[in-house]
Amino acid sequence: MQKPFRPKAAISTFPNSERHFRLLFYTAVALLWGASVLNGTIKALLVAVWNGRLEDGTLLRRDYTGFPPLDYPLAVLVAFFFSGTNGQNEAYSIFLFDLYINLQLGYLWLYVEAARPGQKPRWIQSPIYFALLWQACGGAVVFPLYFGLHIRWASQERPAQVVDLHKARALPLAFILGAAAPMIVLMAPTWLGPEARSPASQQMIVALFQPSPVLFSLLLTLFTRTSEYVGRDGRNIRPDGPRDNRVVRRWVQGSYLAATAVSVIGRLYVLIRVFTAENSDSVNLLRMYVPHPFSGPVGTTEVLAGGPWLFLQWDSIIISLASSFWALVLLEKDGVVRESIAIVAVVLAAGSVVLGPGATATMALYLRESQLPERIKCT
Repeated sequence: MQKPFRPKAAISTFPNSERHFRLLFYTAVALLWGASVLNGTIKALLVAVWNGRLEDGTLLRRDYTGFPPLDYPLAVLVAFFFSGTNGQNEAYSIFLFDLYINLQLGYLWLYVEAARPGQKPRWIQSPIYFALLWQACGGAVVFPLYFGLHIRWASQERPAQVVDLHKARALPLAFILGAAAPMIVLMAPTWLGPEARSPASQQMIVALFQPSPVLFSLLLTLFTRTSEYVGRDGRNIRPDGPRDNRVVRRWVQGSYLAATAVSVIGRLYVLIRVFTAENSDSVNLLRMYVPHPFSGPVGTTEVLAGGPWLFLQWDSIIISLASSFWALVLLEKDGVVRESIAIVAVVLAAGSVVLGPGATATMALYLRESQLPERIKCT
């Protein structure tokens, strides 16, 4: 019995790309976690949870599940994100909303790659582990790890287009309800104002947001099973030829387009808020996005505001670098790039600054999808 034919990946212009992602990982650990230790953020988080109070005296909830080994780290995450999500600090909230716009697109990237046919490493096949890790450790730490593993796999065996029509149909709805909607609920005080929620309510929402990767996975499974059930009418809606392959590809690319649209709309909102802010000394791009080493943005007096903000500034920068480089490597490797690699790199960099790294990388994946082999063929 002959083995299935699997197209081999082409020789890449970036033979050391996996090493570059590893370097980004080490850099992220040093800048995010190293700085948080040095500037007292980690200590302040642990003390706040131990005392049950934040620096400004706000009561901090410590009991969410009744299981202390789970409640304690959950309370630490709540303390970390509370000041950026409660709407009290306009600049911080706008910045964090922009970061989440890009971060949530990662769900679509990882789960589309997991849906591709053929043998895949365990970590590529089950992306929920990476999604849970980026909630706890930061996307800047987790994305370079994933991208490095993905490039290693894609270099050994060229990925094919998604062939599971049911899963392709489930992707856009799962993204909207499992990734975009939880983020919008979390960040609602950014536009509703800090009075919209009590501190206790916002802390509960922050806690509920942390396991949102589980929600995304459950919704994707539910919508996939629903599509399979609806399709039980005597018709085989699994790909069975070029026409069906095109249908699946349109669903995947449609998911990319929908996610890009959501991200661009969010980015426009952020830019409008920044450029129309009354307090331009506080709400400006330089202060919001450019890290001020070790202490956080100028003007922040509380450790649990400045420390997490600095952490997330480095997080944003490294996510942008990693996702843009990943997109560049994939575009070159899969034959999408027709022009100079340097020109494409400049376009990706400009897109990351203007539209955001998430939207730019997602559009690159949209273009790549049609260049992948349609399916794994048996001979």
